[in-house]
Amino acid sequence: MRLTGLEIAEETGTIEVAMAGLTADFYAPQPDSTYRLVAHFAQTRKQSSGFVFADVTGGHAANIGALLLSAAAQACDQAHWRTTSASYPAAYVLAPNAALTEVLPVLAASVQPHAGFYYSITEFWHNQPVEAELPFVESRPYLGTEWAGDYQVKPYHTTALGQHEPATDAWGFSDGKEFYVRMGSDFYPLKRQGSGFVFYGSTGTNPVLHSAVNAVAIATIASGNGGVISTNPEHRVLYRLSLLTGVISMDQPAGANSPAPAVRPTHVFVYRPRSAKGPAVRIRLGEEQTIEELAAGNFLSFSPGSDQPLRVYFVPASGPETYLTVTPTSEAPTYLECQPKLAQPLHQVADKAGEAALNKLATN
Repeated sequence: MRLTGLEIAEETGTIEVAMAGLTADFYAPQPDSTYRLVAHFAQTRKQSSGFVFADVTGGHAANIGALLLSAAAQACDQAHWRTTSASYPAAYVLAPNAALTEVLPVLAASVQPHAGFYYSITEFWHNQPVEAELPFVESRPYLGTEWAGDYQVKPYHTTALGQHEPATDAWGFSDGKEFYVRMGSDFYPLKRQGSGFVFYGSTGTNPVLHSAVNAVAIATIASGNGGVISTNPEHRVLYRLSLLTGVISMDQPAGANSPAPAVRPTHVFVYRPRSAKGPAVRIRLGEEQTIEELAAGNFLSFSPGSDQPLRVYFVPASGPETYLTVTPTSEAPTYLECQPKLAQPLHQVADKAGEAALNKLATN
């Protein structure tokens, strides 16, 4: 048995729930001293206290034990062993770190989302929606500069009569291009990050979640690291999806001494007024190799690190590059206006002027 993933979590509320997820591979020794993969186990388990505000910490051991027994039972059932699978040398089987695709198929770099609705985290693991249909999806741009460039999506089931019904019961869905996860009544696109997924979502009107966001900011201020207290319940916040338990939580930085996460992600917007006519120009952030084109009447959105000087480059079709140095913060977006015909094509504008200009471009 090779344990490739084990995670526990708690879902808090009036009734707490202990959760655990486990993935493992089982190998059979071969005559040539290699090991053949015969079974792959991936499963989650939940256990509720059944009582209001009862502590479920003691349920973690029971969950892990039950998952290990299920894994052993699957491995012992040779009738369900894989009939054809690869063999690996001992060094591979004993390696301390498992390949991502060994843990869950959805982590494969080449994975192509299958269109349909997912009703559990395990369906998502295997990229196998139980309801394999191309969803009908309504899409409209968010208002407000924190959300500029993002779209609010609403998927629908198509009935036998051709009618559309909101898919409020799905865990998530895919349009064949991207994965989306449901949080509350809203769906958000998942983005791959390392060995998992993250997404930008709203703090919403949930007073508990909104208070949690402010608590982080208050704690940050108290520690002397600055911070922003949110008065808007619809701020854009980074969330992390735990693949093994399915729990959604606000993204936390790595390391115990890292500063608390900002209420807002850092945003740098580079916009070009419609009046600044001419061919598309190119913009590069810092020393990155990726160059993005900016046409008249359009804008670019970046999320760089916070409180560090950053060069934003204007890359002409010919001639030397020029750049503007800014220091983005999480307190408010940084707005840069692009006027290609000026000697200094990029210049920073005041928050209110930039917000008004960007909203005008995003909504018209």
